[in-house]
Amino acid sequence: MRHITTPIDLETPEPSSWIQANTAAELAYEIQAREVALCDISSWTAIADYFLVMTADNARQISAIDETLIKGMDSIGAHLYRREGSADSGWLVMDFGGLVVHIFSSHTRTYYRVDALWNTHNALLTMQ
Repeated sequence: MRHITTPIDLETPEPSSWIQANTAAELAYEIQAREVALCDISSWTAIADYFLVMTADNARQISAIDETLIKGMDSIGAHLYRREGSADSGWLVMDFGGLVVHIFSSHTRTYYRVDALWNTHNALLTMQ
């Protein structure tokens, strides 16, 4: 597993969690992620305000989504604090503070049943 820890720039304020979540969802949709679900988890846990869960068709697409999100989120001033997993493992997690992004392969998403765990069927936003 690889992880990245990004130094925090305290001089530049980050955009709100809501703006981050919507930006990341739009970027994921543009790069053709499937089964995108944006969930408000702020009342369930203190780890983040939103989870963005999506499915990619293969490791190459997971990597492409990862790169697109890093560039796109950086362009709005959102900091990537940590990344866990890898495209080859079928599950990549990106922590932007108030937003946590999960990029799954289809098999891995089904295996871990993340939709049942975080109730993504009642998501704020879903894109097929």
